Amino acid sequence: MVFNPRVELWTHSFGVELRGIKPNPSRPPKRTRRRIKKRQLTVIQFEEAQKRNIGFFQYLDAEKSKEDFINITSIDLQNIKSKALIAGILFRFDTTPVLSNLKSDLKGMVLIGIKSLIECFEKMVNEEGVSRS
Repeated sequence: MVFNPRVELWTHSFGVELRGIKPNPSRPPKRTRRRIKKRQLTVIQFEEAQKRNIGFFQYLDAEKSKEDFINITSIDLQNIKSKALIAGILFRFDTTPVLSNLKSDLKGMVLIGIKSLIECFEKMVNEEGVSRS
């Protein structure tokens, strides 16, 4: 499966729904769906987030102290609102044999891409002024 960062999405008052996913039977009625704003994640937005994350992990890689490593990582993760999503993905990488057996370089690239994508979605939601509770 090839990743395409040009994903169209709709922002609801409660979050983000990806286009192309089969409709959920509990989705809002049509009259509510007319107010949905259509946004698009561009390649440039994704690449900027990815460059930030690559720079962060390169800096983190240079840290020698385990205590500094943990402190810097926790500060970075405090900025993410989708902590449960990140935790679930990391859990799957540890427990799913196919993912846990990936080479560390490939695993790192995939995780950087996922983290960048999540950060892009969060930024889009925050730009719209959507409050998440």
